[in-house]
Order: sequence, then C-alpha cells, then structure tokens
Amino acid sequence: MAEREVVDSQNSEHKTTAQVTPIPADEQVGASVEASPDEQETARLLEHWKSTLELRNDQYRTFDRSVLAVSGGALAISIANVDKISAGSSGFTQLLVLSWLAFGLSIVSNISSYWTGTKDAERELEKIADRVEKGAPYEIGNRYRTATYSLNFLALSLFCAGVVLLSIHAYYNMEGANERKDTDATVMGTEGPADAQASPETTSE
Repeated sequence: MAEREVVDSQNSEHKTTAQVTPIPADEQVGASVEASPDEQETARLLEHWKSTLELRNDQYRTFDRSVLAVSGGALAISIANVDKISAGSSGFTQLLVLSWLAFGLSIVSNISSYWTGTKDAERELEKIADRVEKGAPYEIGNRYRTATYSLNFLALSLFCAGVVLLSIHAYYNMEGANERKDTDATVMGTEGPADAQASPETTSE
C-alpha cells in the first residue's frame, strides 16, 4: 500500500508539471500588446492603396474603351453623313480628310496601348520573380509602361484634334451654304423684274 501511494504521488506530480507549461515571454507580450498607432496607420494606408489601385485600373479600362468607342463612332458617322456635314457641297476638304486621319490614328494608338499594357504586366512579373528567386533589385516602372502612358495620351489628343477639325469643316461649309442661298435669292430677285418687263412685249407681238 505504501509503495502504491508513493507511485500515485509521483504520477500526480508528473501530471501537474505537464499541465503547467510556461508560455514563452515573446508570445505573452504579443498576445497582450496591441498594434502600435504607426502599425495601425500603415495598415489603413495599405488598404487605401489597394482600393486606389483597383480604382485606377478600372479607370484605365474605362478610358481605353471610351476613346476607342467615340473615335470609331465619330469616324463612321462622319463618313456616312459626309453630305450633311458638308452642307451639300462637294464634301471632301482638307479639314475633313485630316479629321478622319486623326480619328484613325487615335484608334490605332488606343489599340496599341493594349499590347504595351500586356507587355508591361509581363515585365513586372519577370521583375518580381527575379527579386524573389535571385534577390535582384526591384525598380518601379519599365519602358512598356511609359509607352502605354504615351499612347493613351496620344489617342486622347488625336481624338480631340479630330473633333476640332470636323467641327471647323462643318462650320465653314454651313457658312458657304448660307452664302450660296443668299446669292441664289439675289439672282432670282434680279431676274424676276426683267422677266416681268419682257412678258408684255412678247404678249403685244
């Protein structure tokens, strides 16, 4: 009985020792201490950065589609309604041809920006892989990104130039049409009395 009591007491002491396992000091500090104000501010800035990045990408996609749609639409409408835009004149002037050229180049620039944007993403993935696998330095930006920005700006500028040229063409042709109408009315008014005076002589004969 005494031996069994000694064994039981040893087992109970072992269980008590196993149950009360000390927690490391760093875990205790990490569990009890909250994030510092600087860390909280950094976390908020990172969340804002992610949302802003998503917004920027969405704006880029909307911009590309808008420029492509309005440039193509303006080119198609101006070609289909060249007689109305030219107010019944011969229609094909240097301004009109230049506006078509501007719209066409705007479309080409916009489509080209899709290709450079794809190459930009591929280049960024390569740089990240080199940084992670080889420890190479990571540099922000690349030539394809610069080309994409330049093409987007060029597409917008050419579209605006096409709108201005087409508007000037339509304005001058409308003025010319009004002048032709005034000239025709003047000629008709001048010829009318002469015909009226000649008609009695013809009747008397």
